[in-house]
Amino acid sequence: MKPDLTFPEYKAKSGKIKIIIADHDKTSREKISSILSLHPDFEVIAEGSDLSRTIKEAFRLGPDLVLLDLDVNNQNEIKTLHKIKNKFPGVKLLVISDHRKDEYILGAFEAGASGYLLKKVAVEELAKAIRAVHNDQYYLCPSISKSVIEACFRKTKI
Repeated sequence: MKPDLTFPEYKAKSGKIKIIIADHDKTSREKISSILSLHPDFEVIAEGSDLSRTIKEAFRLGPDLVLLDLDVNNQNEIKTLHKIKNKFPGVKLLVISDHRKDEYILGAFEAGASGYLLKKVAVEELAKAIRAVHNDQYYLCPSISKSVIEACFRKTKI
């Protein structure tokens, strides 16, 4: 019997949440896609290792959310987040990464990301994060939230 991973508190606004997965690691992409296929309200409409190419191809499909690894193509990923958000302001960005440095995480949010997860997240957390971000909420992986919030306090001190 499959566990109930639908998190009824986060329902899709209308129909399925259309998702693009961009990750340089094929195994990671396949694992994420497989996990998301367990949820009837998620639809992976495109995936790829080359962020620029994936984005160009998939945006014609009208995604609701882009789930991306900031290591994709070793590009300046924060600038890429800015570009995506500027060109497609309605698309939600959810970062999934191994980067744990506060500055990197804060940079992702400043560039337009609405959520940040570490790659080794539980299935339930990935689904919860996608639904939260899709529903105009911010999501931060609980295991890094304390250090990121403390970094925000340090950053805003006069």
